[in-house]
Parts: sequence; C-alpha cells; structure tokens
Amino acid sequence: MELGTLDLVVFSAVLLISFAIGVYYAYRGKGNTSDEEYFVASRNMNVFAASCSAFASAFSGLGPFILPNDTYFRGPGMWYASIISNTVESIMLVLIFVPIYHRLRLTNVYDYLGMRFSSTVKYIAVVIQVTYILFHMGICIYSPSLALSSVFGININASILLIGGICLIYTAIGGMRAVIWNDVFQSVVIVTGTIALCVLVIPSGDGVGNVFRTAYQDGRGVQIDTSFDVTVPYTLWSSIFTIPFAQLTRSAVGQYHVQRYFVVRTLNEARVTAISGQFLNVLVLCLYIFVGLVMYTFYAGCDPLTIGIIEKKDQTFPLFLAEIFQQYNGVIGLIIAVVLSGILSTVSSGVNSLGAMTYKELGRVFLKNPTPAHKMYFTKTVTAILGCVVLVAALLGRYIGNILEAIQIWTGIFIGPVLAVFILGMISRKASPTGALAGIIAGLCTGIWIKLGSRFYPFPRRALPLYTDQCNITEIIPPVNMTDPVSTIPNEDTGVPFSIYHISSTYYCIVTCIATWLVAIFVSLFTKPKNGTILNEDLFVHPGRLFSNSGKPSKGNSDEETTAEEKL
Repeated sequence: MELGTLDLVVFSAVLLISFAIGVYYAYRGKGNTSDEEYFVASRNMNVFAASCSAFASAFSGLGPFILPNDTYFRGPGMWYASIISNTVESIMLVLIFVPIYHRLRLTNVYDYLGMRFSSTVKYIAVVIQVTYILFHMGICIYSPSLALSSVFGININASILLIGGICLIYTAIGGMRAVIWNDVFQSVVIVTGTIALCVLVIPSGDGVGNVFRTAYQDGRGVQIDTSFDVTVPYTLWSSIFTIPFAQLTRSAVGQYHVQRYFVVRTLNEARVTAISGQFLNVLVLCLYIFVGLVMYTFYAGCDPLTIGIIEKKDQTFPLFLAEIFQQYNGVIGLIIAVVLSGILSTVSSGVNSLGAMTYKELGRVFLKNPTPAHKMYFTKTVTAILGCVVLVAALLGRYIGNILEAIQIWTGIFIGPVLAVFILGMISRKASPTGALAGIIAGLCTGIWIKLGSRFYPFPRRALPLYTDQCNITEIIPPVNMTDPVSTIPNEDTGVPFSIYHISSTYYCIVTCIATWLVAIFVSLFTKPKNGTILNEDLFVHPGRLFSNSGKPSKGNSDEETTAEEKL
C-alpha cells in the first residue's frame, strides 16, 4: 500500500516537531551544565509533564501492533489482567518504591543498591540493566519498523536509521527536559490517535454490539479465568500475584521509567506522576484490545494467516489497517504517527537512562579533574555512543521470534532477580551484600535454565480457533476443510505432562524473584555486613510511614552515615 501526500505530511511533522523540541532545549539550556539538569531536569518539572512522560516512556511503538494481534489470536484476557495487575502494581509502587527513592534524592536508581548493599552489587545490576535496555530498545525500534515495511513499503533499514537517528540527536543534545516535553507532545499524539482509531474502525465491525456479540460467540468474550494453570498467561491469580512483579521491573527498577519520579518537587507529586502514568497506560492498552476484537470481527470466517495472505502473525494488524483505510488519505499517516511517537518516547527515555547509569562510573576512569563543561560534553558523548549501539541492536532485531513472549521472558530472566534484590533490601535489614550477589546469580541461572529447557521440551501453547468457512477467495487457500476451525495451535488439552519448562512467559519474573529471595536469605544467614556499617533508615520500608506525605529524610540520617561504596 502506498502512502498518500497527507500521510507523509503527518508522518514528517511528528519527526520534525520532536527534533525541534530537542534543539530548542539544547539552546535554552546551554548555560546550565549540571548533571542534575541534564538527567532529572533540576527536579522542578510540573506534574502534568512528568505524568505524560511516565505514560509515554511505558507505552512503546510495540503496543499498536502487539496488543491487537495478541487479542486476535488469544482473546481479550489481557483486558482484565491489565486492570487488576496495574492496580496491584500501583499500590506497591506509590507506597514502597516511590517514597524511598524520593527521600534519597537519587539520580540513578541503582545507586540504591550501592547504598544498601555494596558497589559490587550495584555494578552487576547496572551491567544487567544496560544490557537489557539495549536489547529492549532495539526491539522497540525494529518491530514497528518491520510492520511498516511489510505493509506500507517503508524500507526497514532506512526507517530504523531515520527514526533512531532523530531520536538519538534530540536526546543527546537536549537532555531530560527535551525528552519530557517530547513525551508530552508524543503522548497527546498517542492518546488522540488511539481514540480516533477506535472510532474509525467501529464501522468495519458493524457496530460495537456486533463486535462483542461475535467475540462471545467465538469464545473471545471477556471472561476471567480462575484456573491455577501456570501455562496460561492471563488468569485471575497471575493478574494478582505474578504480572504485577513483571511490571514492577519497568516501573520500580527500570531507570528509563523511574527517572520520571525524580523530576518533580515533592513526594505527593511523584505519587501522582506514577498513578497518572499507570492510568493512561491501562486506558490506551484497553483501547487497543478493543481494536483487536474489531479486527477479529472483520476477519471472522476468513483468517488471512491461514489462507496465506500474510506469512506472520505480526502482519495481521497492518493488513487490517491497509484494507479498511486504503481510501482515506491521512488516516494511515495518523496511525504511523502514533507508532512513531511510541518509538521515540520509549527509545529517548531508554537512551537518556543509559547515560544516567553509566556516565559517573565511566567519568571516573576517563576524566581527571574535569570542568562542568567537560563533564557535560563527556555525558552527551556517552549518551550518543550508547544510542548508536541501540541502533545496531535494532538492525539485528530480525533474529527475534515472538516479540511479546521474548520481552516477557527476557525481562523475567534478567530484571526479575534485580527487582527481587531491591525488594529484599527494602524489607530486610539482615540481607547481606554477599547474599544479594548470590541471589542475583541464582535468579539469573534459574531463568536461563528454564528458558533453555523450554527449547528442548517445548509446550504447544493454547490458542483460540480461527475460521476460514466464509472465505470467497478459494483459489489461494491451501487444501483444508473450509468448514472447520483452523489453528496452528490446538485449543484443547495438549496431553503433554506438565514441566517447569512449560510455564507461561508471564511467570518467569516471579520464578526468578523467588529463586533470588531463597538463595539471598539463605546466604545472608551465614554472611553479615561488615562491623561498623551504618545504614540510612530511609533505605527501608517503615510500616508507619507508608501513607506519609513527607518526602524529607529521616532525622539523624545523612549522606556521611551511609556506606554507599561498601565493598564485599
């Protein structure tokens, strides 16, 4: 499908406005060379901007393609799962993590591990997080670029380099203020574009009533699964006990997201920022799930994947857009703008956070008695180099399989153990640096072991049936029974004995967390912190302060009392 003139205008406008915002803040802030300004906007941003940025950094260009496709093939289970899990996640976030971070006035969230445990634990966690962010940001650029290339004819490599290059430039030169105000602009594009998309696709499903009626008739109704089957990704119990932990890897210990809590003035503002970002994220997610139901209604009785019109599941949603909007000049451009905004906001946040996590440690090695101007130049250079690595990761994204499962699995494997150590450090005074280090290693090994085992002992995932009995283009349909539901994955009991290797991708995080906690607690019983270590009381959760609005440090605590660089 060829893009019209108006489509290209809308597409180009998003890129140009984003670039202009970065240039503006680079020029406006050229006299301020402080690290705090570059990474946390001097902690004086308003709540509205911070909330929009929290939402935009969580929403990625993957959402518009992954969520409708996942709904089409698996049903709308993510609908109730997202509402329940985000509620649980938000409660933990605003009562435990945000108050601790705000009282410590962190710039790099991983400084917490250095203060609570040791520099060794901190550096290992930073290496894990940096590696993960490079991988995740690469996917965030590659996946939408692939979809745009396959349906709309946009060259994938050119798309990656153009989008990633502009994002890299405005992030490196403009700092956190440029990132946040770009996020505000891009969040407006995302929300308005998504609402417009929902309204525009309704006629293709013959009305809202017909969409839900067809979904219920074909087993895609919004029904809460109360089973304890850990091979099913979205159940009531996973929504309460497992998915919230997977989401906390982003909202509680993901530097690219947590920085949004650092840019506001007070604890209350940080809490409002966190909750508002979560609310917008759930709202947009539910809208895309609804679009997935409309897409299923549109293709009910003639699945394009089964009959060979497309080759991959990821191409279903772009094909749907091309079919219903090919005569409406500008609509496709709006949708591409939404995708583009998701890519830019997520990647700019990731690149800026990479700089925040690495510049101090690298600066100690490469800079001797630097001036503020030299430090700022070095910081921007490091950020730019890491951004280039993200582009390389995006170009290698073609070797990734199922994108949604890949993100869930690798998040659980790598960031799950790190989250577990954060939680353990906040609730237990007896957890030792050696125990934390052993726990991270145990969690990583557990996750990798399960993932490798799943490759050797695969489990056929259940999927809802897809139909081809109403197709009129029989000449291109492979020889199948046209009156039967067709699915490459059976919906019935597979008959395969259960194994730990068969757990759903949504359970990886809680499994690695449990492994980390068990080993860390056990090792901590035999290893104690060094004598004389005085830990800041603000490093711990205090039940009496859970609902406190005070963001001030506890009395008697100071930076001098905290052993931030304790070594094992």
